[in-house]
Parts: sequence; C-alpha cells; structure tokens
Amino acid sequence: MDKLKKRIIFTALTSVMLIHFGFAAAVERTESESEITYAPIGKNTALPVFELPKPQNEKEKRYLGLFINEKFKSTQIKTQILIIEVFNMYCPHCQREAPRVNELYCAIDEHTRLKDKVKIIGIGAGNSLFEVDLFKKKYDVPFPLFSDKDLSITRLLEVTETPTFIGVRFNKDGSHQKLFFKSGGFGNIAQFLAQMLQWFELS
Repeated sequence: MDKLKKRIIFTALTSVMLIHFGFAAAVERTESESEITYAPIGKNTALPVFELPKPQNEKEKRYLGLFINEKFKSTQIKTQILIIEVFNMYCPHCQREAPRVNELYCAIDEHTRLKDKVKIIGIGAGNSLFEVDLFKKKYDVPFPLFSDKDLSITRLLEVTETPTFIGVRFNKDGSHQKLFFKSGGFGNIAQFLAQMLQWFELS
C-alpha cells in the first residue's frame, strides 16, 4: 500500500473518530455573530486542574514561567490570565481561525498592560503529538500546543466542539476561575482585548 492510500485511510479513520466522540467542527457563524459580546460565565466557577506534558523547548518553558523538565499542572503556569484554545488539526474552522489566534497572541505580546499577564495555550482534542506538531508548523503557531489524544482534558473542560476558547483568571490567593467559555471564533481582536481589560480588572 503506497503512502497516499495510507494517508487517505488515516484521514478517513480520524474523521470517523471525531464524529464518534462529538468533536466535529463548530457550525459556521456569520461575521455579525462573531462580534457578539459574551459575558463571563460566573465568578465562582473553578477551572478543573489538568496535567500537561513538559514543554517541548526552552522558549515555551520561559513563556509559561516554568523551571521544570517534567509534567506540570495547569495551575503552575505563571500568568494572571490563561486563554485555552481547544482545537483539532482536521477541523476546518480551527484551520481558518489559526492565523487570527496568532494575531491575538501578537496583540497581547505588544500590549503594555497585557504582556506577561496573559498567556495562551492550545489543546489538540483527539490529536497525537505528531498531529499537534504538524498543525503548529503549518500555521506557525507561536504559543505552546499540547496533545490530548485520549480526549481526557477536552472532556474535563466539557468542550464538545472546536475551536473553543476558555478564559481563566488566576487569583492572588491561589484560587482560579473560568471567566468565559466560547465556541467558534473569538471575534474582533481589539474588542476582545478591551473586554479582557474590563473583565480582568487590568485597566
């Protein structure tokens, strides 16, 4: 069996798996719908703690504020706000959204009040490390991406479609809370940043 046939069979099997587990791509949204202002989901909603593999390189370790070479918990990331994108490399909406998420990362990195206070990570729902790496290289993703091949993290976060964005605030007392949960695109970047400044009391 040549490589092309193997690739076609692999892609087909992966698609079946995604449909089976309910992680088909989100329904397309119109531009006006993507601009909707969405409110925090509740001040007392804690983020489930999950474990992630060690970062792949020193740059990612520095970005996350980690000084370890082993698995770590989501709560060990040094940040005030954590944005989690749950994606799948085969999801066409995730592929289309990838450049915009990169723009969001750059906008945060260039923002004097948000830089070093807001971090982004990606969770590849149903994707192996190899698939996550392919997505990262193809779309030149500047922030850390992690494999969730068995969907354990995706289920823990109660995500049922991709892409989904979750905002989490880490409080000074060590507690943390989910601030927003949104499937589909995050909308206008400038508006999104303004909302973060208001939601997270950084303005």
